[in-house]
Amino acid sequence: SPPGREVLARLQREVIDAAADKQPRLTLETGVLTRYRQRLYWVPNALFDAPPARSHWQLDQPLRLGVLQITSSRAGAETTATAESILQGQLRVPAAFSVLEVRFSQGGERILRHGQHQQISEIWRVAGIPPWLRCWLPLFYVNAELVAAAGIGIADNRQTEQDDTMVSWALVAEVDGDSTFLSGEAHARNQ
Repeated sequence: SPPGREVLARLQREVIDAAADKQPRLTLETGVLTRYRQRLYWVPNALFDAPPARSHWQLDQPLRLGVLQITSSRAGAETTATAESILQGQLRVPAAFSVLEVRFSQGGERILRHGQHQQISEIWRVAGIPPWLRCWLPLFYVNAELVAAAGIGIADNRQTEQDDTMVSWALVAEVDGDSTFLSGEAHARNQ
């Protein structure tokens, strides 16, 4: 049902009219209305759940961790977009990788990119990815080394070839069985 007058008045007062340098929130039963970079977003509660610390992923099997879905296919194979996803992307990893460790940002992670070690969180911030999505973007490790990151791509020191594996990831939040979308724009840049 549409929000009542009280909710709309609170939205105006607490979120829309808040100072420009704030990230105000209005918490409702199934999610949060928030503002980020002068855009209004509906964020389902599932995105505020903490992601698991890590998981080993066999690339020949799909993986679901909370709101994150990950699949893989051979590069060049047809991949289908997840229509109900909030944010999604793809990246290429070397075919030699059969198992990746999937982790989530804890802060301070760096990836070798364009000849420099760059901080993951800063790359995502500059790309305009909202904070509540960043914590769910997967980081891919091999032998404790960060080799790829969602929204960024593969590290410079990892060679990719034509027959490599394409990793597809998507953030999907469901509320009472219905997929929930965000308004506004947040697009990850992938290589």
